[in-house]
Amino acid sequence: MVYNTVTKANHLCVLLRERLKTFAVGDQFLTIREIMREYDVSQSVVDRALARLRADNLLAVESPRNGLIVAATSVVSEETAPAEPEILLVVPHWNSYEISEMTRKVAEINSHAESLRLTTRLFEPVAPIPRGLDKILAHAGGLILLPAAGVCDREDTEILSRYAEICPTVVFGHHYAHTGAASIGLDDVAASCRAIHHLHSHGHRHVGILVSEPFGSVIAERVRTLEVYAAIHGMRAEVIDCGIMPSENPVTKTYDTFCELIKRGFSFSALIGISGESLLGAVNACRNHDIEIPRDLSIVAIAGEDFNRTFSPPIDTVACDVPGQLEEAVKLLLELKQGNLSRPYPDRYRLTELLIRGSVARLEHPEKP
Repeated sequence: MVYNTVTKANHLCVLLRERLKTFAVGDQFLTIREIMREYDVSQSVVDRALARLRADNLLAVESPRNGLIVAATSVVSEETAPAEPEILLVVPHWNSYEISEMTRKVAEINSHAESLRLTTRLFEPVAPIPRGLDKILAHAGGLILLPAAGVCDREDTEILSRYAEICPTVVFGHHYAHTGAASIGLDDVAASCRAIHHLHSHGHRHVGILVSEPFGSVIAERVRTLEVYAAIHGMRAEVIDCGIMPSENPVTKTYDTFCELIKRGFSFSALIGISGESLLGAVNACRNHDIEIPRDLSIVAIAGEDFNRTFSPPIDTVACDVPGQLEEAVKLLLELKQGNLSRPYPDRYRLTELLIRGSVARLEHPEKP
């Protein structure tokens, strides 16, 4: 059997609990180096095991120089044992329909799970991966993280890898398994193919690809997939990048960008919105310039399934299924906690469906690319 860091720490914790019975309360406990040498484990494994023993009030810090002393020699009975540590759901601090969907899903999970509780924490989206979670993660039952938009650089990757060493970690909405964290996200290739195939099957041969949020790995994969599909099927694909930065309002900037595009004139017959709410800016620009959907412009989006049905008109949507992704993330985290997975951890991909709402018109005579 291949043991991951979490499994090793759990095993070491069991051994050290037995070892505690050979000490008296107030005795000096083994040092980290002594434990590493005697049990042949890394310092990260020792740190995790000792953090668990300290959380159970079996060990206490006497002083930085003197190390740990024995506070108790056995744990409380199973009937009075402390509850399983909460799992942290860490998401960007922004107003978003997706965040609202997650909040509802968290409430549903907490109301049905007997030994599982999710606690949501927000972080300022100045970088894709939040900083400074080390201390709180040492006492958490796991981390489920939704990164902010943008490009994940080397520092972000190193921070996420460190979090994965501290406690079981799952990234959702993105695929970051190379960092040491497991991940679950939308199958972006399949979603993009489904969106452009929907247009192709309706006779559209020249499409616009609207990039209306900060460019990152997810957006890059969707754009590339759409361009490849278009090239293979003899279509023209035109990318409209609104140049959104993390600190900007994507709906407003998308609106301004699309208004300028309308004034200059465009030749594509259909538009693919490869992200969610910011597409509203383009839809509003069309409405305010008397461009009727789908008569003058067909639109399909990869987005939250419920939000896009509130547009005027409702938009055909390849559903991101954020609640489903979160549910899968919880299942994946439990597999990590139970030691059922070993590195390299998996990237799991969630397939989704196309919801037809009438925003794509059929061209009777397919245009030439």
